[in-house]
Amino acid sequence: MTNVSVFRALIATGLVSAAAACTVHKTEVPSLTGPSELALSLNVVAIPDSINQDGGSQSSIRVTVKGPDGKPISGLPIRMDMQVNGLPQDFGTLSARTIVTGTDGTGFVVYTAPPGAPGGVTGTCGSLPGTCVTIVATPMGSDFAAAIPRAVDIRLVPTGVILPPPDTPTAVFQFSPATVAPNQTVTFDATASCGGTVSASGACQSSNQIVSYSWTFAAIRAPRRSAAASSAMIGTSAMALQQPDHRRRISTRRRTSTWCS
Repeated sequence: MTNVSVFRALIATGLVSAAAACTVHKTEVPSLTGPSELALSLNVVAIPDSINQDGGSQSSIRVTVKGPDGKPISGLPIRMDMQVNGLPQDFGTLSARTIVTGTDGTGFVVYTAPPGAPGGVTGTCGSLPGTCVTIVATPMGSDFAAAIPRAVDIRLVPTGVILPPPDTPTAVFQFSPATVAPNQTVTFDATASCGGTVSASGACQSSNQIVSYSWTFAAIRAPRRSAAASSAMIGTSAMALQQPDHRRRISTRRRTSTWCS
């Protein structure tokens, strides 16, 4: 072999070695074992979002779950709970406590409103009459601490005529004589009481009427505007007033006085 042939053989061998050293191998990525709760996207809607609080009206709750790639997640269990004013409690009923998403990544549950409050008493929901019920959806996986719940509010609308709350009566009473001797009869009078609030000067500012009076002297009761008792048995005197509104809801105000003869 000539020197030129040997030189060419060395160059060929060098090129083959360099090509082998620069070869890039594809890295295998391990497959996912399941969706991460942090990577899930939950959307919760209520249709309709306002229903009557009549014990029968219903709202359909739809939960849609998508993965980080925007594709629907199927077969994912979701826990459903209720809250009122931020406190977990059952107020109405849910058709299921756990739902599972379908092939389109959605799951459904039906909420049924509870019966109306006794006497028509109602609160407010977003400054409107009624009660706000929050439906909370929490994805179930392998780490509850990583689960991020989503919620939707439903307004429960009171049925019938909505009236303002009743006034609270003001209890006022006097007794005579002003100076009481032992074993003397003392007369108590609540004529100055008011069916609502009173002004700074003591004038009654309400046209509501008081429907009942109740006096208590030790163990004796007297259901009338004025009453009399012996100073030897009074000790503590108490009077209770009751005044209803147009729905016959009752407000009560008490006043107690303790003294010795």
